[in-house]
Amino acid sequence: METEESNHTAVAHRHRNADWTNAHNQQLVDGLRAGLTVDQLAADLDRTPGAIRSRAKLLVPPDAPRARGQYAIDVLRELLDDPDCPWESALAESLKDFGRRYWSAADTERLRSAWDAAVPLPELAEEFDVDEPQLIRQLMSLGLGRNRTEIVDRLGCAPGGQVDLWRRLTADRAAAEVWVLTIHGLPAEPAHVSVHPSAEDAASLRDELLVPATTTGTGAASVWWCIASRSPGFVGGETTSGRVTVST
Repeated sequence: METEESNHTAVAHRHRNADWTNAHNQQLVDGLRAGLTVDQLAADLDRTPGAIRSRAKLLVPPDAPRARGQYAIDVLRELLDDPDCPWESALAESLKDFGRRYWSAADTERLRSAWDAAVPLPELAEEFDVDEPQLIRQLMSLGLGRNRTEIVDRLGCAPGGQVDLWRRLTADRAAAEVWVLTIHGLPAEPAHVSVHPSAEDAASLRDELLVPATTTGTGAASVWWCIASRSPGFVGGETTSGRVTVST
């Protein structure tokens, strides 16, 4: 049976890297104003109670009493009784202490229009005073790019910067990538290893070797196969594997 604690743990695992959006922050504020408990807010926002408390601390102005203590939630509730509570500016200052930027609703609209207009990434980074990796993460969180490659292909990056280094390393890796086919257990060839220029070529030879083996003979044997990408100077790569029963 899944307990409430294990459920929170599962939620934490799913959302441990999820950014807080403007909508999430506003939902937290609205929930506190409505008198929701920490557990209720955690359920509504799909986060742990600890994550709710941690976020609430960032919304409390640093000069407020007990702002950084365990009573931050209660302090924030009291402050939010004022409809003009400056929780957004407090959050911006708190995130700045961690080297991060608070993305306001206006910032979000600007990013969306900049994406549509394909404004270069270096220009946006300078405009928002953030580094390119942080800007890329924000664009991805808004659903404006599925991954770094798509964003850099559209908006470019500063030559010699961190993102440019990643782009060149990725290109070098793709150019040097090979695919290794390994098969263990074939009746006529107990261990097969071959290198191919593409995954499709490796899969074609795999099928060529395995299909006849499944249709001839009277016995049976279990054969394991693996197709893995490898690049010089890089650890790991994409891997697919399986096991089939062949005739002997």
